[in-house]
Formats: sequence, C-alpha cells, structure tokens
Amino acid sequence: MLRLRGGLPRRSAALLGAVARDVPPARPQTPAVLPLLRRLHDAADHGPKPGSPLTLYRDLVNQGRLRHDPYQENVASELDTLLRKLERYEMEMEDYHEKLSTWDSSREKERRRLLLEEAEGKQHDGVWIDEKRGFLDKLISRKRRANIEPGVGRWVSYLNREKKLDTLVGQKPVAPVAPKGLYLYGNVGSGKTMLMDMFYGATEGVIKHRKRFHFHEAMLEINDHMHDVWKRRDDESLFTRLLLVGYQASLSMPK
Repeated sequence: MLRLRGGLPRRSAALLGAVARDVPPARPQTPAVLPLLRRLHDAADHGPKPGSPLTLYRDLVNQGRLRHDPYQENVASELDTLLRKLERYEMEMEDYHEKLSTWDSSREKERRRLLLEEAEGKQHDGVWIDEKRGFLDKLISRKRRANIEPGVGRWVSYLNREKKLDTLVGQKPVAPVAPKGLYLYGNVGSGKTMLMDMFYGATEGVIKHRKRFHFHEAMLEINDHMHDVWKRRDDESLFTRLLLVGYQASLSMPK
C-alpha cells in the first residue's frame, strides 16, 4: 500500500489491480522451456523502459510540466516494478496455457481408451461369463445388484478411472502465481489518477486482458465476485462430501 503526500487519506483512491506473489522457482532447462527462458531474460532489464510510468514521470518533470515530488516518483518506480512482473507473468501464463492444452488433449485421449476398454470388458462379462453361470449364480448376482445404491457403481468407476489417468498423464499443470497489486491512497489532487493513467497506458501491448474502472465500481464488482466464489465453494464442498459417502458405501458392500 503506497500513500501519496497530502495529509490524511480521503475516500478518493485508485486501485491498481493485478494480484499476487513472487514467481515460482525456475524449472530445469529442457528444450520445451528454452524459448520461455529467453523471453524472460529479455524482460528482466531492471532499468526504466521507454513509455514506462517512471520514464514518463521523469520526462514530464524535465519538461517543466510537473513539479518533482519524491512521493510520486517513488510510486512511479513501484509501478515500473509491477509492470515488469506483469510482463513476466504474461509470458508464464502463455506457457502455462500451452502445457494445459497438451495435458487436456492427452488426458482426453487416454480417457477414451479406458472407456473403450471398460466397455469391451463389460461386453465380454455379459456375453461369455453369464452363459456359464447357473440359475443359482444368476439369482444371487441379481439380489446382490439390488442392494447396491443406484449410481454408486458409476462414481466408483469414475474415481478409479481418474486415478488411473493421473498415473498415465500426470497431474494438471499448475498456473503461475500472479504478482501483487498496488493500492494508492491520498488526498484529492495528490496525483493518484495521473499515475494510474501512466501505468494503464504502459500496459498496452504487454497485458492482453485489462480493464480500468473507478475505485467504488471496483469494490462493488469484487464484492459480487467474492459472493459467487463462496456460493460455488459451498456447492462443490457438498458435492465432494456426497461423492466420498458413496465411495465409502461401495467399499462396505458384499462382493
């Protein structure tokens, strides 16, 4: 949180969104990640770039259009750092989506193969094994199936299939952690909006998906989004508990 000079903070403020933390440790330099590493190296320059907030601010001061303010310059420097992190994050996200697409395709291919094997196995059991069963075996089998809760068998098959897919394809790629954002506050006229405009303009061509909106509008949108997330989390938690109950019930069934 950065405060601009001007006395006590007022309700007027500027919210610069781009959320999160440091970038995860680098992976081994396999041929697949070398292009990404080259791009990250090119983006790792720690000096102010042309068109960056700090460069624009200093240019305006040198031209006499702005009076130098150490607080504003400090904020512009922090915005420069955030811009570099966002550029790095954007590259990592592109790499992540490529890996996720490959992972999805491989998993779907293996899923279809497993489903085909399961269907062939059920057909074989139904056609050949049932022909050799006696009347008593069929009766016992029919009673045993009647005691099984409908749908539990499908969930057990689904869970076993997903576990097998994790072994065959591997775990889902992990998305990179987004950089932390900055929250600017201060009195009216302290330069919050000007600095935010500089930052937003500097993200053009760097950030593909971006949005600029007023502080109060942002708070309302974030509140609505958090409400939706909490609601989905409760629904998913209930669904997971029902799955677990069904799976545990299937383990206690006679075989």
